[in-house]
Amino acid sequence: MARYGEGDKRWIVEDRADGTNVHNWHWAETNCLEWSKALFTTLLSNLTLLDGEGNLFLKTTSLRSLDGEAYVNVRKGKIIPGYEISLSLAWQGEAKDSQGASLLKKEEKKGRKSISMTEKFNCRARDLFEILMDENRWKGFTQSNARISKEVGGEFSIFDGSVTGTNLELQEGKLIVQRWRFGSWNDGVQSTVRLVFEEPEAGVTVVKLTHTDVPEEDRYGNATVVENTERGWRDLIFQRIRAVFGFGI
Repeated sequence: MARYGEGDKRWIVEDRADGTNVHNWHWAETNCLEWSKALFTTLLSNLTLLDGEGNLFLKTTSLRSLDGEAYVNVRKGKIIPGYEISLSLAWQGEAKDSQGASLLKKEEKKGRKSISMTEKFNCRARDLFEILMDENRWKGFTQSNARISKEVGGEFSIFDGSVTGTNLELQEGKLIVQRWRFGSWNDGVQSTVRLVFEEPEAGVTVVKLTHTDVPEEDRYGNATVVENTERGWRDLIFQRIRAVFGFGI
């Protein structure tokens, strides 16, 4: 160890009257979100993804939106990048058969299915009702954008707009009836969600879900709509509410 007054003049943590953070020895953070937007706009615009393979043509047109955070931290000369970004791209596509007709116009199956679930929560019925009707708490437990009206006849949009609908009937702490529609469904196809709240004992709520008129296929011919919808209710809504708000396991 050097004696006092004989240290290396290059020593970068020397006290400075001007407060300069020499060589970023102390913690420094730079917001890189705008830089990221510019970079992704350049990299992902007008990008050809499919050019006739399987009679499919697909290209991006622009960066529609980018949210989140992107930053670079520097500490003791070490660079520590971090990011959590959600982005959406605008695109154009065409699917042709031998006559040039769009494959996306495949006729939807006429069948409709129903989903029934009964879930238990360690909370009051009123608390659970308020969570499901509060857009800020939806944003919290789903980590996605939400817009929810609390009025009968009002509209809602959840999961970044993937699900939209209308409130048909609301009874605080007792009943929610809504018209639900997924963006991937054929035009005009809607389903009905009915949530009944029961409180058999203080601090315990039982929710009975009935989701009717769920189509067997989406507009792209995927036959997993019912399965994915049921999984979404169980894993992305009910289970996340329990985990985030401490309403049971």
